[in-house]
Amino acid sequence: MHRYVYALLALLSAAWVSSQPLAALFSPSPDRPWAIYLALLYGSGYLSATMMSAAMLLALRGPRLESLFGGLDQLYRVHRQVALLAVGLGAAHYAIKLGSKALRRAGLLDKPEDARSLSVKLFDSWHSIAKDFGEWGLYLALALVAVALLRRIPYRHFARLHRLMPLVFLLVAVHSVVFMPAPYWTGVAGPLAALLMTGGAVAALLSVAGWIGTRRRTRGEISEVHPIGLGVLEVRARLSEDWKGHQSGQFALVTFDTREGAHPFTIASGWQGDGHVRFAIKSLGDYTRTLPSRLRVGDPIIVEGPYGCFDFVPEQTRQIWIAGGIGLTPFVARLETLAAENTGHPPVDLFYSTRQADPEIVARLNAIADAAKVRLHVLDSSRGESLSVERLIAEVPAWADASIWFCGPTGFGHAMRDGLTARGLAPRAFHQEAFEFR
Repeated sequence: MHRYVYALLALLSAAWVSSQPLAALFSPSPDRPWAIYLALLYGSGYLSATMMSAAMLLALRGPRLESLFGGLDQLYRVHRQVALLAVGLGAAHYAIKLGSKALRRAGLLDKPEDARSLSVKLFDSWHSIAKDFGEWGLYLALALVAVALLRRIPYRHFARLHRLMPLVFLLVAVHSVVFMPAPYWTGVAGPLAALLMTGGAVAALLSVAGWIGTRRRTRGEISEVHPIGLGVLEVRARLSEDWKGHQSGQFALVTFDTREGAHPFTIASGWQGDGHVRFAIKSLGDYTRTLPSRLRVGDPIIVEGPYGCFDFVPEQTRQIWIAGGIGLTPFVARLETLAAENTGHPPVDLFYSTRQADPEIVARLNAIADAAKVRLHVLDSSRGESLSVERLIAEVPAWADASIWFCGPTGFGHAMRDGLTARGLAPRAFHQEAFEFR
């Protein structure tokens, strides 16, 4: 998990612990098992609701949040981890409740005769409906998580169903507020939960209304569509003046069909100030395979962004770029920018690893790499060539003085990162896009 997830979990856990009746938990009394059960029940529920609130806030994808997390790809990675953890804690909360009933029937857990509800009396009349809200919210959340994890389900179905998550959150929030123990409200836990759930509710309403990201959307039309080999479709578009430009390596959420919704695609062109952008789209799924036959010059397009902090900031004395397959796209944009600027830059080595090199793509890549004064290495696995840590070190002896920029398959990236950091590369010197949005 991301370090921010651990930090959030630690903060919320500390708030929860600070509101616990520690004397009842540690005193050797007959009521101690029941006190431990209540602590686990309310603790899991508290952490689930507050983590889900945080996930809703992260879904706002505001510029400041994106900058804090190092790009929308990293922000969504944390959002996904927080959401999964929240749903898992919600399932644990429900399991603890059901488990207590089984233990009581078996005579292994006794409920004290003077036991009473710990929630605020103001909400007593809401208990029945809040209980139903919590159960149905959990069922829906588990179903939506299953849809997100099952990659066989097309992205468009996932995206449509995922729009239900704000409503699920609102159900869970009502359940949490109604049943939250009164002592929480007088301690740190209650006010912190109220702050997070209020923010989460606002985010949920903005999501339901379709207002998230509207300020960063620009309309335009497709100006050119043509395949360039290896199942890659190049799409050029002319955007309105609302598009203020982008940095090399950034991506956008692109809508070709409003019924399908937006898909993330890396911008494959450097910004020239003329309103034109280019996308290189690999046929990887049901939707992208249909684009060559569906897209036509003159079709409308909606582009939201730009997003991402894969910006090639020269932190070291040289750079090494590693592209795996369609991961070449951000590097092409950067090459175009360097060629257009025609100014000095740190030494750059670009390793392009592909299953089968397309002569036209390689020729174009060679030309632009020469113009940008970047050293190009093409590795064609169909010829038995592959990129390993050992080969990279051999090709670039000064690799330890470089920052590494990687875009490609996740497993490939992890292998390169682990191998290089094991040999002394600082982890912060390895930059990798987390380009997964489900």
